[in-house]
Amino acid sequence: MTAYEHGGWAAVKRLYKHPPESTEQVLHPETKLFPTRELPHKVSLAESKAAGATSDVLGELSWQIYFSQWKVAAGQRGSGGLAGDRYVVSASKDGHLIGQIATLWDSEADAQHHDCVRRERGRAVPGTDVHDPAAGIARPDGGKVFVRRNGEKVFIVDGASDGHALDALARSAKFN
Repeated sequence: MTAYEHGGWAAVKRLYKHPPESTEQVLHPETKLFPTRELPHKVSLAESKAAGATSDVLGELSWQIYFSQWKVAAGQRGSGGLAGDRYVVSASKDGHLIGQIATLWDSEADAQHHDCVRRERGRAVPGTDVHDPAAGIARPDGGKVFVRRNGEKVFIVDGASDGHALDALARSAKFN
């Protein structure tokens, strides 16, 4: 309908030839697809040498689900400022899975939703210092979740034993 409103059947036909490139464009066609297509930023991470490692993009729809699970105050709007992301999941030497995620947000205010998630996750684990991001949040398997926000960029490592993996992630992430 939005395509039709922005150019009639010719715009609908163009949409079928050139479909949306991100869930953000699908969820917000009136601002991200029309009148001008807003492309997501490309985020790249260092290649993992671990066997079976996988890498992909989460996208705005996945972030909506994530933020709603942790009851971020802004609800579904918490994902609306996503500019781009990338994750890598690999196994550590002892077999535990480690997820690394780098995200870029439209503004620092959009990126601050991750501060809320870190606090909510930390409150769910007794003894966690929710005010110290370097401390990480304990997981049942012995690993920790580390979250660091740097302006519009947010880095997450889930399953590492210490924050050094977060430092490596922040150094290796490239945003285009």
